[in-house]
Amino acid sequence: MSNLHLNLLSLITSVRNTGTKGIKEEEELRRIRLVNSLSMAIVSLILVIGLLFFLLTGKLSILLPAIAELLLALSPLFLNRNGKYVAACLVTYLTQCVASLYFGMVLGNVIELQTVVFFLLLLTFLLFDNSILRKVCFTVALVILVTLEANYFLVFVKPLPLSQPYSVIFKTLSFFGLFCLIIIVGSPYVKSHDSSYKLKKSLKNEENQNYAKSVFIRNVSHEIQGTFLGIIKMAQSLRAGLERKEDIVSLSDDLIDGCHTYKRMLTNLLEYTKIDAGVMDSVYASAIDLRTFLQKIINVNKYSAIEKGVEIHLSVADEIPLVLRSDEIRLTQIFNNLLTNAIKFTRPASNIYVIVEKGEDSWQLYVRDEGPGIPEEKLKSIFDLFVTDRDLEGNREGVGLGLFITRHLVEDLLKGTISVKSQENRGACFQVSLPLETI
Repeated sequence: MSNLHLNLLSLITSVRNTGTKGIKEEEELRRIRLVNSLSMAIVSLILVIGLLFFLLTGKLSILLPAIAELLLALSPLFLNRNGKYVAACLVTYLTQCVASLYFGMVLGNVIELQTVVFFLLLLTFLLFDNSILRKVCFTVALVILVTLEANYFLVFVKPLPLSQPYSVIFKTLSFFGLFCLIIIVGSPYVKSHDSSYKLKKSLKNEENQNYAKSVFIRNVSHEIQGTFLGIIKMAQSLRAGLERKEDIVSLSDDLIDGCHTYKRMLTNLLEYTKIDAGVMDSVYASAIDLRTFLQKIINVNKYSAIEKGVEIHLSVADEIPLVLRSDEIRLTQIFNNLLTNAIKFTRPASNIYVIVEKGEDSWQLYVRDEGPGIPEEKLKSIFDLFVTDRDLEGNREGVGLGLFITRHLVEDLLKGTISVKSQENRGACFQVSLPLETI
């Protein structure tokens, strides 16, 4: 971009902002800039179209009024600069009224009367916010329309005699000039409307997110409470076991694991805040005895399952190595989220099946329940944030956080895949496929 172009743009911007210094109100700034833009546009059109009209006709009745209009069109810039904003609007409007009336009479049907009046009415609403001024200006525009129509039929002022080619040229240029002015006046409002629409859309999205988060905050206490109640039940079992001299070590281990599960639930919340902030954690792979690992998590959750009369079945294929490598913390979150999800959704006195199978270079974890299933239209969004299929049966316990985090852990951190298959009234089956790394 040349220096001349840059200097020209800088000059136009400077002129457009004449008189805006110290003005804070957005509507007032818009009006001042509109008047300044109109002044520049009218002056430019007069210099081009007015001069061309004079060269073609050689009539001073075209040149002298055009010069007068040019000088009047410049005056709003000085008025705005001196803080006379209402006066600048009035001068701009009245100048266009007088020019429309005069050239409408002199040029006759060369001027599109409807376009002229439409432009004046448009200015009435855009330049003034005072209802009295608007009514006065509106009346002036109608008087101009009536006067021009009357002159067309009664010929108070005889139009300049123009040949057919000149009439076509003048009519085209007049329409082009008015069209340019309408574009200049209307374009800021189109941009403003587009910006308002985007803002409203953004606010609506933010409102939806805030609502979802409020639901999350309102319901997350239930999630934590549910886990905490499980720990209480284990503590009660431990106490009863002491009285009956049962295996206290096993109950104590379950209680400790339950506390770890409670901690992992809080980790889920922390995980969500990290995802929301765009923070990606590192993966720390270690050796895992998969069978013992899965059974330990099942033992922690069996108390909630027993309360519903649900039995959890674990089946690990013989082809699965005794020890494999993965991130134990992430894998714990994944399986715990899927298992607690299955316990909540499955029907009372039913079964949950945890199945592990081997692929070519991966291993698959299946968690299948015998609940009411997930409708087909819900399957695509089941892993989205704050989405839970518990809404389907009026159960408001969930917050829709676990599956969202699970997908993030599986796909983004462990580079695997997760999917779900379901039929209504036949339960749901979640499948996790992870890379198989052995020791």
